[in-house]
Amino acid sequence: MQIRNSRKESIMSQIYDNFVHSSDYNGLPLSNLCSSSDEEAFRNIIELVQEETVLVLSQSHVENPHIIQFGFMPKDEQIRCLQENETVCLYPSSSYLKKHRDVSDYSLKPFDKMMALGYPQLKACYFKYDILSKYAFDSRMNMNFSDYSGSIKSNDDVDDNNYINLDTFGIGRQNETIVIVSYPRYLRNMSTSNQFQWYGYLINDDTDCKTLEDYNKNLFSGSWAFPNTVYQSILQEMHNINELTKIAFEKELFSHEYSKDELQRFDMLSFPSLDCYNQFLLLLEKVVISNIDINFLKLVIKTTDKDGKQLGALACLKKFITKVNIDCVDKIYKPLHSVRRERQAPAHKIEHDRYSYDFLQKQHQMCCDIYKSLNRLRLLFESHPEVKGYSVKYPNTQYIEI
Repeated sequence: MQIRNSRKESIMSQIYDNFVHSSDYNGLPLSNLCSSSDEEAFRNIIELVQEETVLVLSQSHVENPHIIQFGFMPKDEQIRCLQENETVCLYPSSSYLKKHRDVSDYSLKPFDKMMALGYPQLKACYFKYDILSKYAFDSRMNMNFSDYSGSIKSNDDVDDNNYINLDTFGIGRQNETIVIVSYPRYLRNMSTSNQFQWYGYLINDDTDCKTLEDYNKNLFSGSWAFPNTVYQSILQEMHNINELTKIAFEKELFSHEYSKDELQRFDMLSFPSLDCYNQFLLLLEKVVISNIDINFLKLVIKTTDKDGKQLGALACLKKFITKVNIDCVDKIYKPLHSVRRERQAPAHKIEHDRYSYDFLQKQHQMCCDIYKSLNRLRLLFESHPEVKGYSVKYPNTQYIEI
């Protein structure tokens, strides 16, 4: 919109200059611009807001009005905040910035450019899941990806042209497809090459995208509640089972218990390829199935066949469950046997690697089935008279759906 008087032009110029020359794309506090008794200035500012040339953030609506975090209130609400003399900061609108600001200096920094043109610093940007592949297999890139969030920080061997310092990224969905989410405020902390890399995977039409709610709560709402993913829940159920079997039989079913931190890559695949999926299969099999202690089963059943040959631990577990409650045999045994059967392929033959998003879905479903199997096994042991009334460490192991 055309600005019609010199006072209005001066106000607009001060708001614009403050935003352009500030270190963090800051708004100009109203108190720095005029006094509360300056009726002419207030009238001009309100006109600029009505023209959608100036935007207002109020401390009554956002924690920090000095940066554009998530966007702006409706125009009528912005004007009300001005009229009621709330603590506010003033910004040039994105349309004004696009028309007047030279952003050629940001041509190699797309996320800085977005903020320089008024894009909210904490408004989600969504990316194709494949973006993680660049970092997952590079030992110079310290990628921490656990549960539903992560970070990527390069080590000292990486030069200034290739460094990355991404403090946080999380999980989202575009309809049924898992995507990666981060925010311009964090994405700007990368070299130009990495900014371009990420920008190339940006989902431009994010209408159907949403961020995992728990990630948002941890990041923006000060929530210290970190709900389980299915991978954590599997480990917790193994602990529960060991607690119960120790009490009931004086020996634990699983030879070893693991914490999530001990198990590198016991999580969602960082890259959905056949090779990564097969590596996860081998890890899952070692953690759960090969971890079953045959010596525990020797306490409760005969573990040899009719010819005196030692049976495998999984076969013995099936035999034990059949003896205790035949009705739940298939629901406990089949998921475990399925993992054992499927891991035979990578263990015994060479396969050509291939990429497919389906490996993510396949991995998740397999782990959900394993969790249900272990949960039912825990409930079976809880029916033992020796543990009646005993409360396990993790009574509720339900996980969030990613």
